[in-house]
Amino acid sequence: MHISSRRAPRLHTLLAAFALALLAGLLAPGVTASPADAAAPSWGATASGDKEIKRGCHGYRFAYRVTAPGDEWMAEVVLQDKRGRGLASRELRSDMDAARGKRAFRVCDSSLSRGRHVIRMRVTSFDGRDQTVRWVDPTVVRFKRR
Repeated sequence: MHISSRRAPRLHTLLAAFALALLAGLLAPGVTASPADAAAPSWGATASGDKEIKRGCHGYRFAYRVTAPGDEWMAEVVLQDKRGRGLASRELRSDMDAARGKRAFRVCDSSLSRGRHVIRMRVTSFDGRDQTVRWVDPTVVRFKRR
């Protein structure tokens, strides 16, 4: 795609403003983020096999592991449908939960559809007043009907 020379300065200005706004949001006080986070080692993982949709409301199990630095952490785990809508969530905290274990999302069949769903986990590590947030690689779960 060719950009005309009259539009190019305006486009570059808009892109620069967008990049600056994004960077400002990532570097909010008290929250650490850097471009190196994408290549940094993961702070955990989630796992789950494919599931069969059951009638009514049931718990669908998943496994998790948190490997955040330090002793204080919190993890938010969300089950999302294929459109990215959250269907269920769980909160895990270092003062109440083990760093590795199994939990379940309670979901009703009326909320589930066949196909690809994703488990996403966001881990926050606390060090005094500072906190660092990192996303864990998502887990794909396929739901099927009987």
